[in-house]
Amino acid sequence: MNVEFPGVLIFTTSPRRDGNTDTAAAILGETLQRRGIASSIVPLREYKLMPCRGCNYCSTPGNACILAQRDDCESLFARICAAQAIFWLAPIFFYHLPAQSKALIDRAQAYWYLKRNHDPRVTSLPARKAHTLLIAARSKGENLFQGSLYTLQYFFEPFNISLAEPMLITGLDGPDDLKNSEVHRQSIAAWGAAALEK
Repeated sequence: MNVEFPGVLIFTTSPRRDGNTDTAAAILGETLQRRGIASSIVPLREYKLMPCRGCNYCSTPGNACILAQRDDCESLFARICAAQAIFWLAPIFFYHLPAQSKALIDRAQAYWYLKRNHDPRVTSLPARKAHTLLIAARSKGENLFQGSLYTLQYFFEPFNISLAEPMLITGLDGPDDLKNSEVHRQSIAAWGAAALEK
């Protein structure tokens, strides 16, 4: 029997098109499709995302972000609110997430204020999971992924989304490295297949 999760989002957050992160997203999409699970791939580089200004206008109940009508952040947040599960795929740049994804994350400050003000738009959201795949070019490094995982944990929290056990890959740098690694491709497919069974 097929089970459909039309709200499964696969965020691919690399600025590089057709690199390792996009390859991983395609693997996950195909894996879920074979299991009867519908998903959508969301490449952040295709969206206009303006950085937070730190003005705190959104801290006052009833005030939306002053940039809400000027870019695509709110449409992405609406999809996150509606999603039944999320896959977040990212390369590691200087021990952290790429700049465009960090811009979206910083703009979620408005949702932290909604949570603090007990706004039903966030307090009524169901508990869900975010499945994180991080890919680093370095083969080793102390705390290589820790900053990104902390940031994602607190980014998702106001949406009532918690991090599932992440998949962390090292040693992939060139755009075709994942395409050329059967072991890594199979591991990603197995991880994706198991993610929504928990």
